[in-house]
Amino acid sequence: PANGYTPATGLLPGPANTAIAVLTGEGENQGKLLVRILNGDRVEERAVAAAGTLAGRAIVSGRMLILPLSNGSLYRLALRDGKQLEEGPTWRAERLPTTSTCYLTPINDDELFASDGARGISRWQWFSTTKQFGRQGQLMLTERVGANPVVLPGSPPRLVIADARGNLNVWDAYTLKPPILKSWRPGERNGPPGGQITDGLWLEGTGEQRRIMYAVGGRLVCLHPNDAAPKWVGPEPLKAAEGRAFIDGKRILITDRAGVVRVLDAETGKETGEEFRLTGSHAFASAAVPVGGNRILVPLADGTVVLGELKKPER
Repeated sequence: PANGYTPATGLLPGPANTAIAVLTGEGENQGKLLVRILNGDRVEERAVAAAGTLAGRAIVSGRMLILPLSNGSLYRLALRDGKQLEEGPTWRAERLPTTSTCYLTPINDDELFASDGARGISRWQWFSTTKQFGRQGQLMLTERVGANPVVLPGSPPRLVIADARGNLNVWDAYTLKPPILKSWRPGERNGPPGGQITDGLWLEGTGEQRRIMYAVGGRLVCLHPNDAAPKWVGPEPLKAAEGRAFIDGKRILITDRAGVVRVLDAETGKETGEEFRLTGSHAFASAAVPVGGNRILVPLADGTVVLGELKKPER
């Protein structure tokens, strides 16, 4: 357990097969963040002073952990040996409240996209080897940004942005100017489900197998960048989704606040029947991750981690 801290993120994939978690300080630890770096059976913890709370999902870019904070700035921590946060660009637009959300996605080790809490999204260059940073372009949308964007590699690279209405639009990632290259709109024939995007966007797979993943109201959506309609839409949550779905080869782990981890077939989005059920009065704090075979690790709300096994329930 991490006394005096509450989980602020699920497990983020880090460099060299590590996993990263961020916890927010409370009580005497208020004003601090605890960064946990999990490497096999070893856990390294670093408590760092923070000028605000998390204002969006943290990302890992190369060997840097990048965090949008509620004071309106981006910060980063060198995962190898960083002991304090380094302040970078201002992400938040003027006259917006501290409750605004910043959506991030890395382009490479030195560039990233960041939303401004409203309708704007900027491409920032922030060198990993120096403290220099600068805005390289900006795009203003007609609707508020509603999810983390993703970058599709290619020539030119394409930026996929979801707005608050659930529309997905593809832009030239370099020019950040019209025309829109492709769109998916809820309500259209064979379009994606409408509603607030509750997780994502993120990319899975490589090459022709690359697909865009996100969740609407807890339902997972799988979308191929070249298709006009989603490949599949997953089942409704039992209670509510907890954290991000984890794709593990041909299966997908879905963690639910009902205390259940379910398994979906990655090709069809249908349930396989395998599951893990939490017992007692415990509650999940973030999503389950696989640790080999049918075993999973799931962080709990009390700061501990449970080791579980996925199996079909006995009838």
